[in-house]
Amino acid sequence: MTPLLRRLRAIIEQLDRSAWHPYSVPGKWVGSDRRVVFPSAPSYLRHQLDRVESLMRTRHTWNAREAVLYNASVRHVTSYDHGDRAKLDGWRTTGTFLKLLTILPYLRQMGVTTILLLPITEIGRVGKKGEYGSPYAARHPYRIDEMLAEPLVDMSVDDQARAFVEACHFLGMKVVLEVVLRTASVDSELARMRPEWFYWIDEAELERQGGVFTAPTFADDDIST
Repeated sequence: MTPLLRRLRAIIEQLDRSAWHPYSVPGKWVGSDRRVVFPSAPSYLRHQLDRVESLMRTRHTWNAREAVLYNASVRHVTSYDHGDRAKLDGWRTTGTFLKLLTILPYLRQMGVTTILLLPITEIGRVGKKGEYGSPYAARHPYRIDEMLAEPLVDMSVDDQARAFVEACHFLGMKVVLEVVLRTASVDSELARMRPEWFYWIDEAELERQGGVFTAPTFADDDIST
């Protein structure tokens, strides 16, 4: 194991010494046909880390010709109601990197060798869609969405993401990251830093057109430069 994964295990073991409420998970995550209730979230995390470590003892190789890709939105794949009391404890019901790490044995069993992560960057706060916003409304291209971390685990979201990737690599799995290049949030910091990278709409001109926006046209010289 890497130092980061050892650190994660130590944190989970320390958390497991405290009193928590029961934590339920889908049976498929742990190799069962029905929902399974663990004494606590840390006990579940420890159980799954043990399973991941046992798989690490087997040599895994990655073959591009035989790759099986799993498309994963971190926030959604492991989103689950773990129980009202577990939620009160502070464990997320939305998906996180650590919960995605815990289902790696299940994904490996299905034959998955490559995980394609949908955007994980920080999501804009202004004009967001719904409670959580769209992952394609990126606020900052180099910051990871804090909602993808388990707040009770004393590791930054960056380190929790690294732990997930390192576990994947130990299991012979590749991780591919989708980068958002075409869209941004209203409060995008990239728009402030590099405004010339964006297409701006003149509100006055839009009003003169009756408020109807039409797709812009570009001359060949505009595109070449």
